[in-house]
Amino acid sequence: MRINICLVAGLAMMMLCSHVQAGILASKTRLLFQAPQTYQHLMLVNTNHYPILLQTWVDQGAADPETPHMPFLVVPPLAKMSANAIQSIRIIYNDQLLAQDRESVFWLNLYEMPYVKTAMTEQSTWLSLAMNTQLKIFYRPKTLAKMTLSDLAQHLKFYLIQHQGQWLIRCDNRTAYHASFLDLQLLLPSQRFAAQQVMDMMSYPFSQKDYLFSAKVTSKLSSVLSTAQVQFSLVDDQGQIHSFTRPIHVLLDEGVPDNAVQK
Repeated sequence: MRINICLVAGLAMMMLCSHVQAGILASKTRLLFQAPQTYQHLMLVNTNHYPILLQTWVDQGAADPETPHMPFLVVPPLAKMSANAIQSIRIIYNDQLLAQDRESVFWLNLYEMPYVKTAMTEQSTWLSLAMNTQLKIFYRPKTLAKMTLSDLAQHLKFYLIQHQGQWLIRCDNRTAYHASFLDLQLLLPSQRFAAQQVMDMMSYPFSQKDYLFSAKVTSKLSSVLSTAQVQFSLVDDQGQIHSFTRPIHVLLDEGVPDNAVQK
């Protein structure tokens, strides 16, 4: 789940906030469409103490309501929600042809804007904070072989790569499923190094993804690399978090094994 903040300024005072937090709370953190499923309902709560206008749409992560040719639509696309109100939205799959050899992922956008009526004068100004919460929508073809989260973790391959004097972790995902990482860490006998948190931590099907470290990793690793492991947390279909530890293969340059899959 991602939350983006937009700052809008104009000529009528609407709202002034000393702190910022998402006001829309969804009943799920992700949606899974298992073919041939065609629709789902999602319950939303406006936890703000003021009414809002809620705009909803599906895109590929760019937070753009004008994104064309999306396979999902949301009803209603626009709704007014009173303070502490509950709203049900319906996400509908429109039968657009999607890849049948792997999962597809899209993003449900919940864009909230304070709905406050005020008197307008020539001297008045306004400041409004709009927020966009994004939830993942996964489409899973019925032709895919079933795979548990533990199976997925076992099929992921990890490489510790030195590139231009810096170390990074490369995840090679040769499965048809997305690996939704919450975090990754390089484990050494007496140290651990965390990967940087980025907006999209997922490793996509049949692809590779590189993860940089949040702190500089010492170059004096030769004596402990043989015992290195990677520890990571994956999010399952219900939004639950599970931790795993896997061996990591060391490459002293940016080369990739011949049988590795490139994104």
